[in-house]
Amino acid sequence: MEALRELFERWAEAHGEAYSGRQWLLSKWDVEEGIDWPDEKVRLMAADIRRKLALRPGLRILDAGCGGGWILKDIADGEGFGLDLSLAMLRCARRIAPDLHWVRGDAERLPFRPGAFHRVLCYFVLMNFPDPDQVDRIVSELARAVAPGGILLLGQLPLREGAGRYDAEKARYLEYWKGRGTVGRSLRTECRPPIALFDAARIRTWGLLSGFRLEIRPAFNHFWREGEPLEGPWRVDAILTRSPSP
Repeated sequence: MEALRELFERWAEAHGEAYSGRQWLLSKWDVEEGIDWPDEKVRLMAADIRRKLALRPGLRILDAGCGGGWILKDIADGEGFGLDLSLAMLRCARRIAPDLHWVRGDAERLPFRPGAFHRVLCYFVLMNFPDPDQVDRIVSELARAVAPGGILLLGQLPLREGAGRYDAEKARYLEYWKGRGTVGRSLRTECRPPIALFDAARIRTWGLLSGFRLEIRPAFNHFWREGEPLEGPWRVDAILTRSPSP
């Protein structure tokens, strides 16, 4: 966990003010390649998250692993809390959304009481933890924070079964942007993040969490551009809904 924190500190400090308030702070891959997300792509992804979380005004929401804060800023319509390991990332988040709550912390040991949130989001995050047992501990801790009747969305989980298709789509995506002159210098060799692949069978075990119902849905296609599908088969979202109090 400490190594991951240092990696994200390096990312945020290296880019500093140049990327403050920009969505590149969330997706390391797009930071590395310098590919900006068009406003329509950001809007579509936020809408997909809103649907899967069944958001409505007034809900208390936690974004665990919030990075630069741009997702929480776009979806919070109530009391929003962003949690991240990196102080440098949280400084960027505070600049773009000073009215939200930004907390430094560890998703394995949340600094919140049980059932504190109506909605919990963990998006583009669990792929950074290659130890499956650690992932299971994080999922259990996030579930602990969900109020009765609430929803936990674990988003953008790379499927082992879809890895080959993912690589092909990524190559097509890069070629698309190279033709438009917007691909920047890659920084992968300087601070490469771990990328964990998930087995669908293991994801289904999360449905055994007491009091939760699991639904697995295709994730938003983060290679989306005009004319491409909104969802891709290489990543999934796990939606855990907690039963209401009896």
